[in-house]
Amino acid sequence: MAKQLIGEAVNVLLPIIATVLSLGIAWLGKTLNAWLGVKVKNERLRLVLRRMSEVICTVVLELQQTEVAVLKTALDDGSPGGRKITKEEGQILLETALRKVRTYLGVDGLKLLTYVLGFTGEKALNDFLVSRIEATIHTTKNQTTTALVEPVKLETTS
Repeated sequence: MAKQLIGEAVNVLLPIIATVLSLGIAWLGKTLNAWLGVKVKNERLRLVLRRMSEVICTVVLELQQTEVAVLKTALDDGSPGGRKITKEEGQILLETALRKVRTYLGVDGLKLLTYVLGFTGEKALNDFLVSRIEATIHTTKNQTTTALVEPVKLETTS
């Protein structure tokens, strides 16, 4: 009698347990798939932003070396570090930097950056790139000034 009751209980419970396990596995698969999607998107965002930062830094340093240095030494007014760059010259340099950044990123890079950051148009992307260029210029200026004011101390091993 007890064996018969246990047998019937197993026959009744087995489909329920199988259904619960199936639902659990389906939920786990869906959750894992969503997690992987977020992970891939975050990794893509990180790589795109790193590439953009590298390009912007390269362009800013390039223009600093080629254009800004030439402009500052031309018609030196005697101020430390050469003459000040005019607003018009600064605007031209900024437009040149933006053009170079867009060229170096390429059409596919710009599309990917627009997609990943969720921009809806060229103006939003350009505004973002200009702000990153200006931030890099600011950082570069401050690092250069700091490096000139505070010499780096090298540790020697004897």
